[in-house]
Amino acid sequence: MNPLVAKVYRGFQNHPSVKTWKIQWEYLLGVFFIAGFIPIFFIDVIYEYLSPVNGVLFGFLLCGVRMIPRCCDMWMQTSYPDTLLFIELVNGVMLSVVIALMISLL
Repeated sequence: MNPLVAKVYRGFQNHPSVKTWKIQWEYLLGVFFIAGFIPIFFIDVIYEYLSPVNGVLFGFLLCGVRMIPRCCDMWMQTSYPDTLLFIELVNGVMLSVVIALMISLL
């Protein structure tokens, strides 16, 4: 949805490791449910048990648990383009921090 990121992704759309979705709603359902709701549920449960004082610190803790291992795994075991992998890492870090801040403010 970000025009700058969309332009980068268009440059890799024919790369063999980039999956294309024929039905857009399946992709959106997967992103919002599998990649959104389920991790947020676990994040909320973890937060309730850890009760960190600082939401930003909690966000970076989530990055260490959630994003860094995933990106390292993709980098080592796939031919996913490094540029797109970096974008995914940055987006994941920002999302983790924002979610942690929102949870800590509730």
